[in-house]
Amino acid sequence: MRNILEVLEGKTLDPSVQDQARGIEHFEEKFDALHALILNEQGFSSHKRMYLLQEASTTSDFPILFGNVLERQLLARYTLAKPDWRQYIGVGTQKDFRANGQEILGIWGLQGKMPKVALRGEYKQDKEVGEGKVSITLSKFGRLFGLAWETVLADYELGAFNDVAERLNNAALVTEFYEATSLIAAAAGPHASLYGAPITHPIDGASITNKGTLKLSGASGAANLGTTVGLMQSQVDKDGNPIVIVGFELVVPPLLRIAMLQILNAISVPSDTEGRAISVIRQMSITGHVNEYLPIIDVSANKNTTWYLFARLANGQAARLNFLAGRTSPELVLKAPNKVAVGGGAQGPLEGDFESDSILWRERHIMGGTQIDPRVTYAQDGTT
Repeated sequence: MRNILEVLEGKTLDPSVQDQARGIEHFEEKFDALHALILNEQGFSSHKRMYLLQEASTTSDFPILFGNVLERQLLARYTLAKPDWRQYIGVGTQKDFRANGQEILGIWGLQGKMPKVALRGEYKQDKEVGEGKVSITLSKFGRLFGLAWETVLADYELGAFNDVAERLNNAALVTEFYEATSLIAAAAGPHASLYGAPITHPIDGASITNKGTLKLSGASGAANLGTTVGLMQSQVDKDGNPIVIVGFELVVPPLLRIAMLQILNAISVPSDTEGRAISVIRQMSITGHVNEYLPIIDVSANKNTTWYLFARLANGQAARLNFLAGRTSPELVLKAPNKVAVGGGAQGPLEGDFESDSILWRERHIMGGTQIDPRVTYAQDGTT
């Protein structure tokens, strides 16, 4: 599938119908006319509009024209959406479904402090370069849905089609959000492949502690957030060098929204009855996010108090969700009719199939992810 901006701005056809569309004379004019008819831009009465749609559906060009109308509506809505999770979970592409279709390599070594060399002494090879990797396997997600031919006949206002693109777009976005959140959270709490006290780094094998019990709510919330920032900034790489983190993303479940906003919007936070400030949160460059799927995936007793802190993606990726290269947007297809009139005439797709007069659509979305670097994230379950 072509990039959505090319489809929308340049009116470029999807490759799946491009060859067929070349044979349609005045394709763009016909496409615009059908699009206007579906949206009833001319203000026709319901009976006249239904008659014109039925007439259009009998032409051989209709499957391509109607398919492009739905597809462009779907992809337009998909492009305009701004998925919040993409600000703290990396996004990439890979070329196929193999586990090694996308291998994320990590190189470490040779960055520690160099040893002193004595006068006329020999240089020693005291360090080596190490390598580790994790793989991402893609999976297909999709849905088949349809309408009965009788329903289409009875639907004079074409209400069945009014929100098809919006519903498909929502399904794709929900699937992405759920799969992305599943990389950081599990049924028992923070995902065991990314968080632990300690956990083994999946690439370089180092022992990393990035899980605690501090609360974000209450009087100690701001101080606990500052403590967590300090814990992340105190992490070291395989050679013992400190890692540099510039900017953070704070992710909370819905019930911690108010606590998060109170902390991030405060100019300073008093530490005692005398009002002495211990933390200027705004100087830490922290952006807040509410992830509604955290308490859906995490069903533990601490699901509403657990919060997560991530380094900005420019500093490193804690997790990553990949899409199939060339098919990063959801794909919508309409089942071709499998019947013809007795006289040999072609049947439009809105006439339904041969077996049951069903009109079927199918949506497909391809993605897969993995955990990468526990050093650039920290989870607190909010129990102390």
